Amino acid sequence: MDKPRVDATGPELVIVNKTITEKELRQRYMQTFSTEGGAIVLKDLANRCFKCDTTHSEDMINQMAMCINEGKRQVLLHIEGMMSPEGIEKLAKEPEKGSE
Repeated sequence: MDKPRVDATGPELVIVNKTITEKELRQRYMQTFSTEGGAIVLKDLANRCFKCDTTHSEDMINQMAMCINEGKRQVLLHIEGMMSPEGIEKLAKEPEKGSE
């Protein structure tokens, strides 16, 4: 069985030959994380992914751990950015493709 192909390199996400625009993707993030359960998950991710903590380490032994922790933090910041009012407002001002 073929795995679904995901291409997230451009402004659109392609999953199993269905193109999802950035606006639709942001709406999906909002649907997922604006529920009570989604809020609980976001809070847990904030605690686990260094939202309010530094990932910096002076110790060379911990440099790899610092890189891993920074990766976790970047995922959380991406989720929050996809749901940010600024991002949503920007998309609301952009004309839909094909409506020009």
